[in-house]
Parts: sequence; structure tokens; C-alpha cells
Amino acid sequence: MATIDGAEKVAHESRKGGGAGDLEQRVRTQGVAAERPPDAPICPAGQGEPSGGLSKPYYRIGEVAAIVGVKPHVLRYWEGEFRNVRPTKSSKGHRVYARRDVETLLRVRGLLHDKGYTIAGARRQLSSDAEKIARSAPLPSARSVTSAIKEELLALRSEIEAFLETLQDEAERS
Repeated sequence: MATIDGAEKVAHESRKGGGAGDLEQRVRTQGVAAERPPDAPICPAGQGEPSGGLSKPYYRIGEVAAIVGVKPHVLRYWEGEFRNVRPTKSSKGHRVYARRDVETLLRVRGLLHDKGYTIAGARRQLSSDAEKIARSAPLPSARSVTSAIKEELLALRSEIEAFLETLQDEAERS
């Protein structure tokens, strides 16, 4: 196997499109790096607030990859592993992520990369978080809802009856 010396390597990398200059060019023109440094803000410039807020309702896969700090193929893999990440497809077949999906992917990245969870552990953690949220906001019982509706309907009925009596009194006077 032949080796490539320095000058040939630079020429080879530029032909192949995978050299460091290509990455630098993408960063300069698009403001997007391949991986997000740990101390960098969550959202790249112009794609949301650095505080972690997301400014747009929908994002394309490249934007989500830059926000989350992983490559697009990782996002496609996570779609298969986490049920609550389901991007829709545009009319052209491109993945379109809702804000909720991006927030979930940020949590997934935090669990996997920062806290060291496995895929299965992150999946369990996300489902237990969802259960905690569901338990923290108890739904009113069906009886209390039914009785409240019944009270409202009875109040409306009495108002309608009073209105009809007023109309009848006016009709008798004329």
C-alpha cells in the first residue's frame, strides 16, 4: 500500500472534500461546527437564545445536529432508539423536528454524553421523568367534572327561563 506524503495528502484531502479547510469553510459560511464543545452555548448564533431556549417551532436535521452537538447520523440512530423522538417528513422527504423533539434530544444527549447513561438507561430515565410529570398534575375526577358541568347547565337554564319570562311580559304589554 502506498503512503501519501504531506503535499499529496493536502491535495488528496481537498479533492475528497474532507480536509480541515473544508470544515473551517463550513464553520465560516454556516456558523456550524461538527461537534459542540462542552462549554459552548447550546444554540449556535442565530438559531435560538444561548440560555437554551429555542426560537423556531421546527428545525431541519442539520440545525438540530448543531444545536444538540452530535452528527446527523447519531440523530437518525436515536430516532430508532427513543420512541418520543419522531420527526415528521417534509413534502421533499426531509426530516423536520418539532421544538419538543429538539428538547428531548438535548435531554438524551445530556443523559448519554454528560451523565454516562447507556441507551437503555436513558430510555428508562426519560420514561420515569414522563411518569413523574403525569403524577404531579392529577386530573380531576369524572364526578367533579360532571357535577361542575351540571351546575353550569342549570345556571344557564335559569337564565334562559328568566329571559323568556321577560319576553312574554313585554309581548303581553304590547
